[in-house]
Amino acid sequence: VSAQRTYIYSDPEVSYKAGLELFEKQKYAAAQKEFGKALESEVRLPENTMAEAEYYHAVCAMELYNQDAEYLLVKFTEHHRESPRVNMARFQLGKLFYRQKNYRKSAQYLAETDVADFNEEDLAEYHFKNGYANYNLSEYEKATKSFVQIKDKDTKYSPAANYFYCHIAYLNKIYETALQGFLKLKDSENFGPVVPYYIAQIYFLQDRYDNLIQYAQPLLDSGSTKNRAEI
Repeated sequence: VSAQRTYIYSDPEVSYKAGLELFEKQKYAAAQKEFGKALESEVRLPENTMAEAEYYHAVCAMELYNQDAEYLLVKFTEHHRESPRVNMARFQLGKLFYRQKNYRKSAQYLAETDVADFNEEDLAEYHFKNGYANYNLSEYEKATKSFVQIKDKDTKYSPAANYFYCHIAYLNKIYETALQGFLKLKDSENFGPVVPYYIAQIYFLQDRYDNLIQYAQPLLDSGSTKNRAEI
C-alpha cells in the first residue's frame, strides 16, 4: 500500500493532467511546476505525452515572461519535429519576438506557421501581428495581405488592422481606398483622434476643397483636434 501511494504521488500522468487543468485556468506558474514534475519523473511518460508536456512547459515560460522561453520553444521545435504542436510552437515564437519588438524574427516564425487549423481568435491575432511585423519592416505588400484578412471583421484586432491598411494605402497614394477606411474609423476610441488629419489631407490632395472645408471646419471649432495647425 505504501509503495502504491508513492507511485500515485509521483505518477507523471497525474502531474501532466494537473498541469493541463491549471493551464486552462491560466495559472501558468503552478501549471509549469506540474509539467516540470511530469518531465523530471523517474517514470517516463509516453513519447507523445512527453512532447505535449514539453510544449506546455515552454508556453508557460512565455506567458510568465521567463528568460528561457525562447530557448525552451526553439528546443521543442528542434527535438519534436514530428509533433503536431511544432506549428503552434512557431506561432508562440512569432508572438514572443513580436512582444520583444524583434519584428524580423517575429515575421520569420509567423511566415513558417500554418494557419489552416487555427480558430478565429488565433487567426485574427496571427494576421494582425504578422501584418504589423511586416509593416515595421516596410514590407508593405506582405503587411497589406495580412491586414486585409481581418480589417472588416469583428475582432479586437480589426480596427488597428484597418488603420494600418489605410496608412499603407495613403503612403502608396491610393487615396480613395485610404479615405474610405479612415472614415470608418472616425468614431474609434483609439484611432478617432488620429484619422481626421489624414481625411483632411486626402481631401486636399484630391482637390476636393468643398469637402475639405465642410469636414474640417467643425473639427477646428471643436477645439480638441490633433494636428490642428496642419488642418
